Amino acid sequence: MGVWESGSKQVACPFCDSSETEMIALFGQQMMTSQYYCRNCRSVFEAVKWDDPKAKVESEKPKDG
Repeated sequence: MGVWESGSKQVACPFCDSSETEMIALFGQQMMTSQYYCRNCRSVFEAVKWDDPKAKVESEKPKDG
């Protein structure tokens, strides 16, 4: 297990849905993403680091107007 993987959530591969992934870079092209490698299909992909359900709920509220 790598330095960044300890305590992090398991990320599934978006191409093959495998959980056999490992973080290869703490930062992707954006500060909010990390780069991962899938051992199953050998793809490199990025995943969002933070998933804040509260922010999603706030953005879905109807606006009074």
